[in-house]
Amino acid sequence: MRDQRWWLGRLRRAGTCVLGSLVLTTAPLARAQPVLAPTFTEFHHPALGGGSPAIVVGPDGALWFPAGDMIVRLTTSGVMTDHPLPPDGQTYPNGRGIGDITVGPDGALWFTESAPGRIGRITTDGVITELSLAPGRQPQHITLGPDGALWYTEFADRVGRITTDGAVTEYAMPPCGPTCRPHPADIVAGPDGALWFTNLGDNRLWRITTSGQLTAFDRFIVQVGALMVGPDDALWFTAADTAGPDDHIGRMTTAGVMSAFPLPLYPRPTYNGDNNLAPGALTTGPDDALWFTSSRVNVIGRMTWNGQVTLHELPDVPGTADVWVSRAIVTGPDHALWITNRGRVVRAALTGMPGRVTLDIKPGSCRNPFSRASHGVLPAAVLAGDSVDIRAIAPETLRLNGVPALRWRTVDVGGVGAGCAGQGLDGTPDLLLRFSSQAIAATLPATTAGPVSLTLTGRLKPEYGGTAIDGMDTITVVGKR
Repeated sequence: MRDQRWWLGRLRRAGTCVLGSLVLTTAPLARAQPVLAPTFTEFHHPALGGGSPAIVVGPDGALWFPAGDMIVRLTTSGVMTDHPLPPDGQTYPNGRGIGDITVGPDGALWFTESAPGRIGRITTDGVITELSLAPGRQPQHITLGPDGALWYTEFADRVGRITTDGAVTEYAMPPCGPTCRPHPADIVAGPDGALWFTNLGDNRLWRITTSGQLTAFDRFIVQVGALMVGPDDALWFTAADTAGPDDHIGRMTTAGVMSAFPLPLYPRPTYNGDNNLAPGALTTGPDDALWFTSSRVNVIGRMTWNGQVTLHELPDVPGTADVWVSRAIVTGPDHALWITNRGRVVRAALTGMPGRVTLDIKPGSCRNPFSRASHGVLPAAVLAGDSVDIRAIAPETLRLNGVPALRWRTVDVGGVGAGCAGQGLDGTPDLLLRFSSQAIAATLPATTAGPVSLTLTGRLKPEYGGTAIDGMDTITVVGKR
């Protein structure tokens, strides 16, 4: 195995990796990205002793993650709310094993429980329901499928599908060899209308259609793990060398063309003696680079799309060593990275981030009630006082959830940082826009009620560089459609 790694290293330096009939290129992708140094803020939680395996942005604009036998909601300002799982009269020595969480098509969050074999659902106001699977099932990761159902992987060599009303369909994986047991792991909805997942049993990416047709792709160099769809519509995945230092980030197109990006060694030995990072989770960062966690040391990594890696040490924790590692990672609605760590959640803000604006929907209101039945307009303002000068914004390019503004003008509606962003005039003109309420309502899931995040996108004027800008605020959907 070491001889094989030596040859792989020689080939990497030449720009190509060859393993059997599999050719892995390290050709760069054309994308320029500035290096931005993160600043950290810590939010401690007593139930995060072992960290959390997942963190997602909810439809209400908050961060949601499992901690022990509870689901925790964390606002970007640091307010935590615990939602314990309801008691079921059973004892679980190691807890219920909440493994993953995702946003469903119904405005709720869905999660897996491996110990009792359940799929859970939690609304944004904390109401939890649980759906039991067949005996012996151990659901792992979960994602929203292109068909509006939730798709999940099972430790017991299956991929499952569950609808929002609880109907379950399972698809068994074929045997992968005399010494190989299928072990589907992470799963995502692909850009091609199918689901994609990693298989720890055979180091492959697999594809499953919504009708259950399975396709296996070429074996990767080392064990594949976390999976995501990149901004280039390719599958990006972590690949940790459990037996040595040969870690990678991998990329595969939906046609099966693979690229391998080797990761650097850590400056000092990690606990297995190989100096390797063992990448855990990954996400597209607010700077459009790829960011990943480490299962070996207390760092996060940044990788450009052509494979250049920078490591950033997370804040030290007194009395700990490399067992203090980063786990899950996501880009939050505040354009910062959020990382689950042992005992805490760490917010990593990228200093000098261009293009972020403060959006204030319904200036002067905190709750921002929104009725689907409204036939009027929804006001929203880009507040002055950010790094972006509102005079540089091209208002005709602005879209709120994809909806163009009906009209706009500059007027003082509020100041940045004044509590609910639009409260208190500051004497500086802001950019006030008005959008069709009916057009905005059409962008919302039909069953959604309560807090929903809306995103503003647009660009600066050409004479200011044409830079992309975006911002986010939350409305509260009231009434029925």
